[in-house]
Amino acid sequence: MWYNLSDNNYVMYNAAKPPLPYFPEQEFTVRSHVPPPPTDLDCSPDRPARQEREENDPLARCFLHPPRPGSDGDQVVRLKISKEILLEDNHNAQLGVVDILEVSKSTARGPQENTTVLAKFYDPLYLDHRQDDVDPFLVVEHSYSHETAAYATLTELQGTFIPEYYGSFTLELPVDGYQDKRLVRLTLIELVQGVPMRKLDPKDVSQQQRQQIMKGIIDAETAVFTRGMLHCDTFPRNIIINSDPGSNRGVAQLVRSSAGIDFSGLIYSVNSTVGLTGTGKFGLKKIMRTPKAPSQTR
Repeated sequence: MWYNLSDNNYVMYNAAKPPLPYFPEQEFTVRSHVPPPPTDLDCSPDRPARQEREENDPLARCFLHPPRPGSDGDQVVRLKISKEILLEDNHNAQLGVVDILEVSKSTARGPQENTTVLAKFYDPLYLDHRQDDVDPFLVVEHSYSHETAAYATLTELQGTFIPEYYGSFTLELPVDGYQDKRLVRLTLIELVQGVPMRKLDPKDVSQQQRQQIMKGIIDAETAVFTRGMLHCDTFPRNIIINSDPGSNRGVAQLVRSSAGIDFSGLIYSVNSTVGLTGTGKFGLKKIMRTPKAPSQTR
């Protein structure tokens, strides 16, 4: 749903934002973060949020709604964005390839120096604030808390059906005109080498290969489901086809299984340990799926 915005309102919702800070060659220093439990909140704005939206620009609202605290870790990572995957305004998350330059207190499962990984920044400022049917701050909390919980729960599947997960972090961004820094959560995961399924030309894929791909997807969904979760976002954009014929992972050296890089649409089972409420269809605890911005639904 959309408001018919005047020019002044359009300026308030979008043009008041600072320039996007995520771009190639940009360096950041981030600190490890232990996320709070997953939210079970509807991402729709309540009446006070709608009123606040009318009276404050997106940047001001970010300081009114800092991320839920969780707890800070003791690992510090310096990284540099080396390649854009999706670094644009009006998206639910910012995705970029990053080089890990320096790590203090490295861990076995955490990021390692001189490696290249994928960074996902959960920054509510650069969601589309013209939308009136979702609260950008609830959307970000939903995505971050659910995805980090999913990776923690699915540890044994990392490196096969899902990417390796290297942890969650906090970025502190200075903002002109504000004494406090703006906090942005991010995750670091394995950079899966391959081709998104949505970019495949069916004419270039044999029937046998198609069967292998579908088997890989079914195997991956089954592996997630048997661990108490239902992945509701297995669209072609979230499935990576392995481009390395020598790989020993995946299905028939073709599918690097279902590399789900978006776990914000998970449904947790009633036996899940994440403590969510509200039993739904199939005896599962249903969590509201994160809405996609219009430009993300293609």
